[in-house]
Amino acid sequence: MKFSKEYSKLTKKRFTTIRKNTRRYKPESIYDIITPKQKFRARIISREYITKKDITDFIALYDADCFYKRELIELLEKWYGEHFDDFVLITLERIDE
Repeated sequence: MKFSKEYSKLTKKRFTTIRKNTRRYKPESIYDIITPKQKFRARIISREYITKKDITDFIALYDADCFYKRELIELLEKWYGEHFDDFVLITLERIDE
């Protein structure tokens, strides 16, 4: 699972990511997390299917270092298109090796 930047959430034991819902992200699955500066493993703890209207300022700040939900929605629209609205909010836990 790739991240384009070193989000502050990636320093925490548990963190979230919003991804396009492909139905492939299953609880207990383990992923390699790759960022521009680090690589580690994490296990999916939970997933929640969401749409843009479900995004809150809290989710935007915690997930993407955005102060307002509108900023995160604009990023999602840039990445996936303005009309795409089928996402999954994944909670992961870093695996200490």
